[in-house]
Amino acid sequence: STEGQCPIPDIPHGQLKPAQNITYGSTATLECDAGYIPMGTSYSFVGTSTLRCMASGRWYPRTPACTLGHCPYPPAIDYADRNPQREFPVGTNVIYFCRSGFTLLPDVSPVTTCLKNFTWSAIPKLCQSK
Repeated sequence: STEGQCPIPDIPHGQLKPAQNITYGSTATLECDAGYIPMGTSYSFVGTSTLRCMASGRWYPRTPACTLGHCPYPPAIDYADRNPQREFPVGTNVIYFCRSGFTLLPDVSPVTTCLKNFTWSAIPKLCQSK
């Protein structure tokens, strides 16, 4: 008799380990590609998750899937503001602008990008008083 197994779904941007023969009661680790997180772990900055194969043939707590991760709020910059925005998926660019009475320093870019490791690209000092 063969033991019951859970179906292995096709997982865009991720993979299960082990990748086959996952029997009832056993667990597998979902590993998501860089920039992705396990579905259902919103705003977690971890790319792996443990799932259990239940005797019903279903995965617990949910079918393995990966979704695009998000960065936390971007850093506050002295004398600068940014457009109001609450969600920062990987790849998002945030543009800062100097407050009244301040001007952008020469040769600096007022943009930071949400990277695949869920951190923001380095941003220099941006604004000086006029």
